[in-house]
Amino acid sequence: MISNDSEMTDKSDLTIELDRTRRLLETTQQENWQMPQLIMNLNSRIEQMSRFASQQKRIDSVIKIAKAKCMLLLNDIDLLIANNSRFSLENLIAYSPREWLNGRNKVVVKFVETLVQNNYTTDILSPEKLFKAAVTVDSIYGA
Repeated sequence: MISNDSEMTDKSDLTIELDRTRRLLETTQQENWQMPQLIMNLNSRIEQMSRFASQQKRIDSVIKIAKAKCMLLLNDIDLLIANNSRFSLENLIAYSPREWLNGRNKVVVKFVETLVQNNYTTDILSPEKLFKAAVTVDSIYGA
């Protein structure tokens, strides 16, 4: 009977050990199944963070460009305010499209003058054609 009790105790211990091993195996299997999911979640978070970082860089660049354009606009406004004498009656009467064209890109001006000029006997543009050339060059610069 002692042998039988000893066998029962051994079987009971083995059963307990087997159950414990089975639970450990199930837990390990569950963890092994969850690990790829966890890795995929972490990879997606890293991807989102890198996208956010690159988006933030783009936003910062856009803000920097907008500030630079704003400063250029403010400088232009300041120059216009400082140079308001050009709108005086004397300056408007003395306005010459030729003088205005002389302050622009010579290649563009010559190209437009060539297009506007259809009388090849003279190199001098009429006042109307000179004004049209000035308007055209201004349109090119404004575009």
